[in-house]
Amino acid sequence: MNSPKCEIKKNKLDFPPANNMIPKNFDLLDEMADLSGKPSLVKSWDNTELWYKKDDKFKRPKSIINMKIYTLDNDYSKSIEGRLFANLW
Repeated sequence: MNSPKCEIKKNKLDFPPANNMIPKNFDLLDEMADLSGKPSLVKSWDNTELWYKKDDKFKRPKSIINMKIYTLDNDYSKSIEGRLFANLW
């Protein structure tokens, strides 16, 4: 452990790449009564809606996502294994 030797060349064993999805600015926006009063519809698709409501009460960034996935692969409605796979997924 004091002097490890790794014979693997060409960076096959290395640190993972930097995560560029981590925000650098964690400041919250100013309070806006019109955005924190009730949710507003941002965008609507055939079977999906995107709503926005600013949280001025707890002052924490958050999101809630509800999804229904309809699938016919893995014999979802025909076998126990397919239902188990879908529930685990």
